[in-house]
Amino acid sequence: SSPASTFNTRVTAISATLHAFAACNQSGELFAWGEPSKGGSLPSMLANRSGWNMLAASGGMFVARNVNSPYIAAWGDNTYGQLNVPLAVSTLGDVVQIQCNDYACAVLNARGQVYGWGSENYGGNVPAHIAQLTDIVEISASASAFCARRRNGAVVAWGQGSYGGNVPAHIASLTNIASVYGCYSGFCALQTSGTVVSWGTPAIAPAPALSNVVHVQGTEYAFCALQSSGSVYAWGDSAAGGALPAEIAQLTDVVALSATATAFAVLRKNGAVNSWGDSAAGGDSAAAISALASGVKGVYSGGSVFIAIKDDSTLVAWGNSADGGSTGAIPTELQGAVSYFSSESA
Repeated sequence: SSPASTFNTRVTAISATLHAFAACNQSGELFAWGEPSKGGSLPSMLANRSGWNMLAASGGMFVARNVNSPYIAAWGDNTYGQLNVPLAVSTLGDVVQIQCNDYACAVLNARGQVYGWGSENYGGNVPAHIAQLTDIVEISASASAFCARRRNGAVVAWGQGSYGGNVPAHIASLTNIASVYGCYSGFCALQTSGTVVSWGTPAIAPAPALSNVVHVQGTEYAFCALQSSGSVYAWGDSAAGGALPAEIAQLTDVVALSATATAFAVLRKNGAVNSWGDSAAGGDSAAAISALASGVKGVYSGGSVFIAIKDDSTLVAWGNSADGGSTGAIPTELQGAVSYFSSESA
């Protein structure tokens, strides 16, 4: 159901756990709704503060940044004490990125340092040799590990090794990594040469020998890479989208990728959409195929649902109907009233 908060106006950021949403508005006010134990109930001490300007989420908890001390706060699931934000983190006034996995969190500050908390088994304790670094520029998360990209193009990781917490030696020696993408089961790194490497669970490693890659998306146990030619290639668990259908493999006009937990969708230059993978999570777009043949501007996703916005501002949904994966489930007041752009003048 939609939020009833009086703060629900001029909203600038929205984030989601598996069972709740949180948002902040232009005035820095924060509100949440959904399952209370998974972040849907905002503590009054946070609701009564303004100055919130960044949100992040895991499966069951939210983390928010404030412009005043204490700068970092968390609420929701506290299974492993991950709501107990350390003093060293809550007093950081220069946090530029927040990442959460299932039961741990990590933040990056403007000085290139990373801090963590939560379950040690999920990467809540940052190893000393990584905590000492001052050149980290980006952090990514899998379900139970973190990866940090350094200014020199190298990567380091920590957390559960089977989910990407141990970087293989041949990847750890690289110094040309431009970006890192996390999925549930591991990581994929894009090199400046346009090639990719991946590690984590056996399903996603190693990566295929690809060139001219410009973007990567991951489901739980598969990755898909978009090449500058407009072609895509997928690898990993076939049940999670890792097997590319022949008709998708022949495309040369793909401009964007999206992913649910176990399916992929591609947006083509002509405004058409194709999807594959788990039919219960959006891999089969047959139910909405006529509406997806043209005119699509963007495709977004949840755990088992894809949502497309069209050039006439209408929305199309497909995937798990119980989770909203049906166009008929979309509130009528949204149809024709949602803009692809952040403002109508864009």
